[in-house]
Amino acid sequence: DEINGGGGALLYDLDGNGTEELITLYLSDFTPKGAPNPIPYFVCDVYTTIDGEAVPLMEKREVRPYHSVAETYGKVQVLRFEGQIYLCIMSSWGDVEAYEESWHLYTLKEGQPVLEKEAFYSYENFANDEATRKDLYTIDGEEVDSAAYEALLESFETLETLDGYNEEYSFESLLIRPAS
Repeated sequence: DEINGGGGALLYDLDGNGTEELITLYLSDFTPKGAPNPIPYFVCDVYTTIDGEAVPLMEKREVRPYHSVAETYGKVQVLRFEGQIYLCIMSSWGDVEAYEESWHLYTLKEGQPVLEKEAFYSYENFANDEATRKDLYTIDGEEVDSAAYEALLESFETLETLDGYNEEYSFESLLIRPAS
């Protein structure tokens, strides 16, 4: 179900213990130091139930900010990778001069989210010249080539997705939002 102008919620048993976790993706405001107005961010919460009570496992984990100068995207997914179920938080932002993309894969161990795998891709092309463009791919902190990075992403089996794309907020709309 879509909530709060974008995002949504889903139920999925992330740790295979028979209890479905509630995974939400929604807009939340953040006011950077010195900024006149809050900036909307997509954030993720994960809850489970213990003895009939909702218990937060992850709260307000940033998925994707509305970046002021770039195209941005983010999503929360339940993935299968190498036979294991993961909660994946993916975000990206960029333009023709620079781009960043990150994938964070979490499992639940003893009721707590544990970061198990990270993958990053970035490039810089400030001169807008392919000859000087710098690309960097890493998996778990180790630099890899583009083929290894793409192979990792292609090995993920997507089971569920909450999409953090929302056209409601453009940079121009953020500029004219009244301060609270």
